[in-house]
Amino acid sequence: MIQALTDAFFSAITNYIGYITKLIGWRPVMLKALFCSERRGKILLYIYTNGESYPTEIAKTFKYYLNSIQNQMLNLEKDGILYSKLKGKIRLFGLNPRYPFKKELESLFEKILKFIPEEEKEKFYFRRLRPRRTGKSL
Repeated sequence: MIQALTDAFFSAITNYIGYITKLIGWRPVMLKALFCSERRGKILLYIYTNGESYPTEIAKTFKYYLNSIQNQMLNLEKDGILYSKLKGKIRLFGLNPRYPFKKELESLFEKILKFIPEEEKEKFYFRRLRPRRTGKSL
């Protein structure tokens, strides 16, 4: 089911990019930069649902290698999609409020969240509001 949703998502994005290209007559590099991989989509959706996050948290959540998440997030920052700021020793990333397609991106994420099963939403896309009790098993 997840693969079917991913395929439908990438198909919709491809159609949207084609529409924008015809509309304004240039190749939208910023949109293409968003959806090069499934991992980028997961990172962006996670940051959208949690506001801000850091690479270690995302790597632990999705069980990806930290280095690959850091590289993806730095590339997204270089493309202007994410911003970063230091909070102590931690570099937090968030969606760039100056990104030209931010509203469209947020509406797309809202639609995607409607199709994700509740168990997966709770597991991956919503942050715990209170800390886990000491000694409680995962």
